[in-house]
Amino acid sequence: MIELRHGSVALRPIKESDIADYIRWTTDKTGWDDWEIAWNGNDPDDAGYIDAQIRQLEREGDNPPDFYTALEIDTADGRHIGSIGVYYDKDNDKYEIGISIPEMDIWGKGHGADAMMCYIKYLFDNTNADAVITRTNSGNIPMMRLAAKLGFVEDERHIGHITRDGKAYDAVGYSLSRAAFNANF
Repeated sequence: MIELRHGSVALRPIKESDIADYIRWTTDKTGWDDWEIAWNGNDPDDAGYIDAQIRQLEREGDNPPDFYTALEIDTADGRHIGSIGVYYDKDNDKYEIGISIPEMDIWGKGHGADAMMCYIKYLFDNTNADAVITRTNSGNIPMMRLAAKLGFVEDERHIGHITRDGKAYDAVGYSLSRAAFNANF
């Protein structure tokens, strides 16, 4: 089983005990999901996401993939705090990275940055990707700050593309080249 470490976090495959966290994160109103506005403006399908996680766990079983498109995030002391992963867009030949840390009490402590650095290194070490992209909305200030901290460059913006609770937000896209990542980390 793979386990990647960087700074304050460890990244690992999903395990059965993580499902309880996903259920809690998607059914308890904690506020973290206020930041999680999907790129297309739709709220995440919580039940569908949990089902997808269970299917992934069943699929991997004793046959782990050569490359993990999603990994769970634990703190150094073993607390499960979220997940990270990529989607490969074949039409545009791009890897899009996303991160979710629903455990709000640990926000601002560098776990997100450490997880992103660790996974981006894993991505570049195991693929021929020239760059990685990420997308968020203009209301997600923590993600925008994280992208800037890691050297992502804003290269796409759709004004007022996303509406939530009657408020319009811009859809914002960023990219980080392999060369820029390697130069800084």
